[in-house]
Amino acid sequence: MNLEMDAMQEATESRGGALAEIPAARRFYWSLRWELWESRSIYLAPLAVAALVLFGFLISTIQLPAKMRAAALDPAQLHELIEQPYRYASALIMLSTFVIGIFHCLDVLYGERRDRSILFWKSLPVSAFRAILRAVQVHRDGMR
Repeated sequence: MNLEMDAMQEATESRGGALAEIPAARRFYWSLRWELWESRSIYLAPLAVAALVLFGFLISTIQLPAKMRAAALDPAQLHELIEQPYRYASALIMLSTFVIGIFHCLDVLYGERRDRSILFWKSLPVSAFRAILRAVQVHRDGMR
């Protein structure tokens, strides 16, 4: 590994320049792309809900002309009748996206805790004394 880095540094110096700094926007783009590649449920679950809603709309359009003729409503009430399913559909898609986002964030935090790759859990307001008591308790329970 060290030889590879030395070779890369020598090649860069021989060209007469330092390594180029990657712009922040490009780093954000690639990290977002990696996150979507790793967790496909972020976009597949809302797409599945949208497909289900679209299927429901297709079924409901069969009865729509009969409902329109039967409802002797003024234009404002008729507009409300037509607009109502779209509001429910958008609310359902947003709710599913919100729930998926919450579970994704919890999964990421748990994964980071399990890997110990970040020290988030060490920064919680728990005293060292309490952590030591917990470790002793776990050790005692393991001995039984």
